[in-house]
Amino acid sequence: AWLPKDILNRPKKGFLTPMDVWLQQDMGSFAAHQLLRREGAVVHYFSPSAIKELIETHIQRKRNNQRQIFCLLVFELWHKIFIEQDVHD
Repeated sequence: AWLPKDILNRPKKGFLTPMDVWLQQDMGSFAAHQLLRREGAVVHYFSPSAIKELIETHIQRKRNNQRQIFCLLVFELWHKIFIEQDVHD
């Protein structure tokens, strides 16, 4: 075997992404811009003030909201690609 048995037999671990760091830096302003646009989809389904608070408390390191922010970004981009495109075609 190429790997020692203690590595082969250890419990599985998830892969960490640098999403938290990205949201603390440039991606935080990108997320805020995308999620708080008046013409965006997210603000029609969720409270803009709650979204703003999620982003601000994450950037200020008061709470880790990376999963919620990422899910909202994915929804916004999915909506833009698959829903809005259908409306315009």
